[in-house]
Amino acid sequence: MVVSQSLAIIAVLDAECSRKCGHVSTFHVARRRGRSYRDSNPMKTTFTHPPAAATPRIVNWIPLPDAITEEEIKLELNWTADERTTAAIARQGALMGFESPTAYLVQALAATIASNEGDTIMTNDGRILNGCDGYDRDGLPQNV
Repeated sequence: MVVSQSLAIIAVLDAECSRKCGHVSTFHVARRRGRSYRDSNPMKTTFTHPPAAATPRIVNWIPLPDAITEEEIKLELNWTADERTTAAIARQGALMGFESPTAYLVQALAATIASNEGDTIMTNDGRILNGCDGYDRDGLPQNV
């Protein structure tokens, strides 16, 4: 799969999850404000679930045990793209302070993988689901 298609799919899935359960992605908030999000880790994405109810509910799921963190991800990437896509990746990586386009892509993928892992739940019957499925529209935990 071409890298640009992979990143486009990731962006669509992230936007759908944000729409469905109200996650706040600091990277996307900064992008909506017309600037890139920078800190010690330029592509680090933080998702925050809406606050849970004051009285805890018993649900049939838990957060994914042993979810990988961004710091734990070890990834080497070989990629190809057409000239226009390569230029865009190089431009965005340079704007965000990365050494190379590959470093930008590796960090983007690592941030996405880690945030997806952090937003994954496991039901009591062993199903693995997106964390959005564990919350209702009011941000309250639900059985899935």
